[in-house]
This record gives sequence, structure tokens and C-alpha cells, in this order.
Amino acid sequence: MACEQKRWGLILETISDDLLLRLAIGEKCIVYDYGAHKEIPRAVWQGLEWLRFALELSWLNRIYTPKGRMATGRNYFGQEYLTLHPNVKNRLKYFKKFLNTDTLYLLSVTSSTTKDSNYEYYNNLINTPGNNYDKRND
Repeated sequence: MACEQKRWGLILETISDDLLLRLAIGEKCIVYDYGAHKEIPRAVWQGLEWLRFALELSWLNRIYTPKGRMATGRNYFGQEYLTLHPNVKNRLKYFKKFLNTDTLYLLSVTSSTTKDSNYEYYNNLINTPGNNYDKRND
């Protein structure tokens, strides 16, 4: 919802510390998002591209060119970054001290699902011993 409302600062304020730390130390981070009747949810095509843009600029001092549907969003993201509250930028800069990579490994796995809001299905999926999330069929 934050993407639809263009609340870019909120996205950066609420991204988990764990994710930011893991990205800073060079770990591969995979976001799984299966949207209702959407192959690529907005949180991925817009939200993750915004996160990568902000982190590349804050941590690596380089301008990232967004991919996919946001391919033309570089200037827009640049303007939005300039308007961020200093507290938001300071939060990102805090994690920069842990940076030991020059590549951010932020990946996504997406698809559409007909099981949106079927909490019993997902609860069973999570609690199935030996389940391999990368090879599930939805």
C-alpha cells in the first residue's frame, strides 16, 4: 500500500533492520511475493526497485537504474530521494558501516496465486516437514 500512496520514506523507515544488515554484509536476500492474480506485485516491481535505488545511492554512492516496469523511474526516484527526511537517510547510513560488498544481492521470486488469503493453506505449507519453498507449485 505504501507504494500506491508514494510513501517512499515510510518504506525505508519500515524495512527490517535484519534485511538491511544482511544486504550490507553481502548476503543474498530473496523476497518471495505471490500476488493475487498478478505475476509481479507492485511491492516488487516498484518497492524493491526503490529500496535498491536508495541503498545504492546511500551506501555505494552510485545511481542505480531501475529495471522492469520502473526502467524509466530513475529521475523520479532521484527526486524522491532528495526529499527524504534526514532521519530516513541517517537510518540507511547507519547500516553503511557494516558494508563489505560492492554488489547488493536483492532478488525476488514472484508469481500469481489463487490462494491469496487462504491462511490454512499457507500454514500447512510452512509447517510441512522438509518442504522446499523454491520448488513449490502454487
